[in-house]
Order: sequence, then C-alpha cells, then structure tokens
Amino acid sequence: MPGAPVEPFGMIAGHIHNARCMWIKTLGKEHGIAVPRAVDRHKVGPKELIPALGHSSRGIISLLTLGCDRGGAIPASSSYTWRNLPSTWGMS
Repeated sequence: MPGAPVEPFGMIAGHIHNARCMWIKTLGKEHGIAVPRAVDRHKVGPKELIPALGHSSRGIISLLTLGCDRGGAIPASSSYTWRNLPSTWGMS
C-alpha cells in the first residue's frame, strides 16, 4: 500500500513470535506448556530471533497437540478471558 510504513523482516518475524508467545501463555501455560520469552521486535537480531521462533513454534505445536489429544478442543483456561475465538475445531 503506497505511503504505508515498511517494516523490516525482523520486526515482522518478532511480532509473529510475540503473538505466538501470547497465545501459548493464554491457552497453554495453565496446561504445562512452557511459554517462550518475548523479544523486543524493534531491536531483535537474527542470533536471538531464529532460536526464539523455534521455541514459539514448538509451543504452538504443543498447544495444537493438546487440542488434538482432546478430540479437537483446547481445555478451558482461566487466562482466556476474551472468549472471542472458539477453542474447538471440527475433527474428521
């Protein structure tokens, strides 16, 4: 989009990592899933960002596995107060 600020790749990847951390904390921490440390997306470099993305990726996989193991529903969490997204999905 013309005139829109261009964000460097590291900032975008840092935002993805931090968003994953938020969902892991909100939906998975209570169920024993380790929450990765967030990064400063304005200052993060590749040496910190690449391992961080690996940690948050594994956390999201653990969260999805938790839901799959429970028939497609992530168990309720007291941290999930928004309730704006369903925590179940159809399983075939």
